[in-house]
Amino acid sequence: ELRMICRACRYEKCVEAGMKRHCVQKRRPNKKKDEEEDEDPANVVSPLAQYELQMAGASASIVKNEPISPSMFTRKDRIEPASEEDIERKDSSLPVDDYLLPQPHSSSVDSYTEEDPSAFTPSTSFGISAALFNQNVVPHLSHLTHLLPPRSPSFSIEVKKEEPTSTTTTPPSDVTTLADVLCLDKFSLAMSSKELLNHFVQQEKQAMDRRRMMFTSDPMRAFTDPDGTVPYSRSEIKPHTLKGQAEAVKFDHFLGYEYCRNMPFLDRLSGSEKIQLYRICALGFSVLDIGYISSCVMNDEESILVFTDGTYSTCGQDDFSVGWEDEDIITKSDKIRLFLEFNHDFFNEVIMPMKKMRMDRFEHAALKAICSWKLGLLEFPHDMKMYGSTIQTKVIEGLLQYYAESGVRDGDIRVGTIVLLMGNLFRMYAQVTEMYKQLDLFDLLKVDHITKALLCV
Repeated sequence: ELRMICRACRYEKCVEAGMKRHCVQKRRPNKKKDEEEDEDPANVVSPLAQYELQMAGASASIVKNEPISPSMFTRKDRIEPASEEDIERKDSSLPVDDYLLPQPHSSSVDSYTEEDPSAFTPSTSFGISAALFNQNVVPHLSHLTHLLPPRSPSFSIEVKKEEPTSTTTTPPSDVTTLADVLCLDKFSLAMSSKELLNHFVQQEKQAMDRRRMMFTSDPMRAFTDPDGTVPYSRSEIKPHTLKGQAEAVKFDHFLGYEYCRNMPFLDRLSGSEKIQLYRICALGFSVLDIGYISSCVMNDEESILVFTDGTYSTCGQDDFSVGWEDEDIITKSDKIRLFLEFNHDFFNEVIMPMKKMRMDRFEHAALKAICSWKLGLLEFPHDMKMYGSTIQTKVIEGLLQYYAESGVRDGDIRVGTIVLLMGNLFRMYAQVTEMYKQLDLFDLLKVDHITKALLCV
């Protein structure tokens, strides 16, 4: 005896496999069905159909939304249309006018499934044996009215005709229109796609001007001629030091703070959700900005990392010429052990794709805006994911519009490259977060207080 629970088949396969019928688990009720459908009179079998089922040996309480008795599904005992021999075996003492012999067609029962309960219909699905009908054995239904239960509201089916209404009705002034509903949608954004992209481009221009003010030899240019371009050139960048990087990280956190303060949907987030968003901007944007600045500053034949403070280090194979020197806080060997593998991965997976596609400021702004919501996809709650989807859709639409206005023919290919680059940035963000945790846990380097607070989120 096979004792197992079947959740998929409709009794047939279980019985064929040798399972006892009482071992078959009854199907679960369909919770997705509206409760109103159960109260609909059209779903209740009529009294005549119930009487016909009683004469056929089935349950008289079958309704459309309930499973048929398992005994009706066995192959050997399946109900077949009545034959003349069956009629002869009936009690001859009963007059023909006292009983009804309509039987369900086997096709009606075979076609019933749990997935399509509408295949099992009321009395209209049950026909009378053709042989009996030709012999006039079946009496007229009018002789059986005394056998039917009295009509009640639960069995009555009324079809109400709707009164014709005017098609030119004017809604009242206090009724909310479709446009109002769309504007009130919590996941909608009032800005157009082009406006949203320009907003993020403006944020990037301001960040570059602030870096020019803080880290270049001509800081006043950021005030007199704020063009928003990358403030560093190949001839001006200096060797990288971790001591200087510690100060640059604090400024990057401040730029991430300004970026988040101007983010759409920020007013709809809770306090904890705002911190989650800022965590992405503070820890993830330094990686993204380093990649973009490096792709703009370095030459084609070089392998260098240009940091956000205008310093650089080499990352070629066995090239430790710049940025790997001993410092007061760390030795060269510790630098190689902690950062060499990450630098190689970062150069190959982020900087080189940006360099090959010649990423411009609009594409960088679009990538940064999308990553601000998508890098935390596994951590964000549902509403934040929906906000991110809205921003991603609008930013990509704005980017395609920018390509069309600029005459870029391969705009769709460039958008695909940007979307694929997000996967690499996701891995780099995870590595940066893990690296900061290791540095803080083992006290290898001093981690600033903002980063420590964000690592605990």
